[in-house]
Amino acid sequence: MRLRLLLIGFLLTAGVFSSMAQEAVFGKNKVKYKKFEWRYIQTNHFDIYFSDNGESLANFTAAAAESAY
Repeated sequence: MRLRLLLIGFLLTAGVFSSMAQEAVFGKNKVKYKKFEWRYIQTNHFDIYFSDNGESLANFTAAAAESAY
């Protein structure tokens, strides 16, 4: 009987300490976003947004999207 009470007490306290440990760590690794300079090109049916050096890929995407449409 005493062993059962000891085991139950251990399991209850282990759960409490586990949840406290998770709360202490949560939210500390926040993502830091970089500011992007967004531009876009328009086709007859699509707007393709791109940033920085993505203009050539955006032009390719525009041609592929329009031919698929």
